[in-house]
Amino acid sequence: MSQSLTTAAAAAWSGATELHKGRSYIRTLSGLTLEPVSPQSASTQSGAGGVVIRGEAQGQERYQIQATLQAGRVTRADCSCYVGSGGHCKHTAALLSRYVQAPGDFRQLTALSELLGQLSTEQLRDLIGTLLTLVPSLRLVVDAVGRSSSAGASAQVAAIPALFAQIEADYGHRDDGYDQWDDEGPDTSALDTVLEEADAQQGSNPAAALAVYLQMIGSAETAYETWADSDEGLFDHLLSGAVDGIMDLVTGGRLVEPARTDAVKAVLALENLYLLAQAQALGDFAAALGVPERAALTRLLEQLRDQTRSDHQRGQVAHALLRLVPADQQTPAQREAVLLSSGDLEQITEHFLNSGDPGARGRLSRYLHDSSQSLEPVFGLIQSHEAGELLEQVISNRVAKRQWMTALHPETHWLFEHLASTGRRKEAAELARRGLSDSLDVHWERLLRAVSFDWQADWAALFKSVTGTPHQLNGMMKLLLSGEHDIAEAEQFDRQYGNSLSVTYRTALAGQLAAEPGQQARAAEIYLEVARDLIAARGRENYRAAVALLLHLSALLGAAQAQAVIGDIALRHNNLPSFKDELRKASLL
Repeated sequence: MSQSLTTAAAAAWSGATELHKGRSYIRTLSGLTLEPVSPQSASTQSGAGGVVIRGEAQGQERYQIQATLQAGRVTRADCSCYVGSGGHCKHTAALLSRYVQAPGDFRQLTALSELLGQLSTEQLRDLIGTLLTLVPSLRLVVDAVGRSSSAGASAQVAAIPALFAQIEADYGHRDDGYDQWDDEGPDTSALDTVLEEADAQQGSNPAAALAVYLQMIGSAETAYETWADSDEGLFDHLLSGAVDGIMDLVTGGRLVEPARTDAVKAVLALENLYLLAQAQALGDFAAALGVPERAALTRLLEQLRDQTRSDHQRGQVAHALLRLVPADQQTPAQREAVLLSSGDLEQITEHFLNSGDPGARGRLSRYLHDSSQSLEPVFGLIQSHEAGELLEQVISNRVAKRQWMTALHPETHWLFEHLASTGRRKEAAELARRGLSDSLDVHWERLLRAVSFDWQADWAALFKSVTGTPHQLNGMMKLLLSGEHDIAEAEQFDRQYGNSLSVTYRTALAGQLAAEPGQQARAAEIYLEVARDLIAARGRENYRAAVALLLHLSALLGAAQAQAVIGDIALRHNNLPSFKDELRKASLL
């Protein structure tokens, strides 16, 4: 029954960042269990068999975590924390790490389907009664399922209003008469799962999927009408998911009458038509409608466009109306407007460049000027149409607007290469000079060296500018340590400005000097200076960092001299027991 899991497999699911965050939770997890995946669940996952591991983590409250393991990898996970839907949080990472480290800590349970299959009807009733006593809120779910069973509806559909009722009970009205929601908002992960399961049923049981979508829309809109604030959009993602699902069913021709007509009516009856206008599949959905249905949809969106006061939302609805026009019936202006509303930079650029309209390139230039997207994906496309001047103009305009240039960016690199390759060395040098001055980035330095008419003069001007600006001193040291300069330049710079440099760059300099012949004493001197500054700053972390630097002295000065120096430092700071404690831990005292 057990499943092996490696650290690499855990990292593949959670990512290195979440694994690091979850370290503090690993040993504090409780309620660790392991049980086989039920046959029904296994059939929906990749590969047969597998296990589900569960546990609890204590954060601001108790979080319930579970993960499904199959064939040595994680195939599904979930956590009840506010970012845990989908199981990509630090608590899930901690659960996976605990299983990797100590799978024996997980209590093995018998599969629930096997346990329940052994019980008689009477025993099942007693069990449900006990569970309802322990968790009274489950009564809502049982009641909904019971009532729906007699009407022949699915348990999924019946569970939706019960789940909304549970959310209302958890996050509903307080004594002051206003809805008070936690900053994290309601936990809708169970409803998200219902939608995902309905999506998976579209091909095999479209009628059941439609029933889920319709119930989700009805329950969400009822919640907005009665107790939830629609301005907060708490359930908008559920409404969007249900609308997308219905559109997929209609577009794919999976529904027969009268279900298809009911589906279309439900979309046209939405309370929040902005969700409809924002639907990515709106164009395909409209193409699948009959003429009267498409006309009704158009009238609704036209009314919404005329009634809204927001320019942004009016623009959204206007673009949605354009998508209702079949592509083969769109005018060139309509096609252009649809493309612009999509934001697809490559398609938009290709459309303008291939257009026979004399003003198309001017409109492309204006669009790119106004866009904040990176232009790198269209470099090749623009150059293949011999429109390098257009790209140069746009990037030059972007550079001019920037108050500071940062580390070398693909756009500014392209501009530099373009200027240099077209014989404008002076302009290329000026661009590189500004980039280096603003960012102190080694890549800019290499470019400036390549085109500078007088590198020594350029470097002297930069050095003078930087040394007169204290906050750039660390950047200059980083540049001097980049490998483009002799280590002696960095050492001399440290002698002049060491008191203003960070621990990071001074210790980096000492590390490089330690590898240089005849520079060990100077490296030790820098380590000592930085260590003394850290000790003077006080604090356990500073003491620990200082001791880490003192550990280098033995290799640089010899064991006897290093011991004498460290002993003198310990004596001078005899009143700092925490510092001396760190020395003892490192066997330096």
